[in-house]
Amino acid sequence: MSISNDIRNMLDIQDKNIYISENAVTYGQHKGKDCKFIKAKLTYEVNECPNCQAEKVGASIYKNGTQLSRITIPTMGVYPTYLLLKKQRFMCKHCDTSFTAQTNISYTEYKYYGLFGQRLESSVVQEILDYSGELRVNYDLYQDLLEAIDEKDYHALENALSKQCPTDASTYLRTSMKTLRKHLPYTKNSFQYTYNNSRIEGINNKIKVLNRVAYGYRNFNHYKNRIRIHFKLKPLVKTPNTSDKNKSHSRAA
Repeated sequence: MSISNDIRNMLDIQDKNIYISENAVTYGQHKGKDCKFIKAKLTYEVNECPNCQAEKVGASIYKNGTQLSRITIPTMGVYPTYLLLKKQRFMCKHCDTSFTAQTNISYTEYKYYGLFGQRLESSVVQEILDYSGELRVNYDLYQDLLEAIDEKDYHALENALSKQCPTDASTYLRTSMKTLRKHLPYTKNSFQYTYNNSRIEGINNKIKVLNRVAYGYRNFNHYKNRIRIHFKLKPLVKTPNTSDKNKSHSRAA
């Protein structure tokens, strides 16, 4: 196995298009602190342009330099560690635009937890769930409901609510599921249509904030005028009806 593969395995990099050469580890400073840098390059052959979807014919898409990215990775040893990744740039002759090689590598989700050290949030959650079967049941059921709502998948939500609730499910979750079953037809409408009352709720919230900032208004007309000023509303001007105009003309005649 090559050195590039060894370093990739050590850093838990799954993308095989990232190449790490020999003597890639160097030491330097970042923001005034001593740190460790690992140099790597991301490159591969492309078959089409992601901007215009034109297929590569001959040299219609060619390599055009690199773009350097600094990625924070979990600390290895004493010093903070960064991956200096040179991403290959490409130029498309069909649309005269450039694009950069893409990778799913990201260590931004690594955080330091006092009880678990520097780890991914998902691994910490899984370890916590291993301690309690009851917690895992509630967590899985909650995630099923949350995923169905986020993706606006009515059938998935209906299936999750129609299943028999586990005995280990908490009373709070049972109550929430009962409420969702009761309002299931309305939830379906919210999935299908884009209409909602968010704008009205926002206006109501701003009105309450105006009242709270002013510690209340003694005169309601002043309160109403303050709302009009905030929302740049103009007072309504009553226009006389056509019947009134006719009556006035007839009287004048």
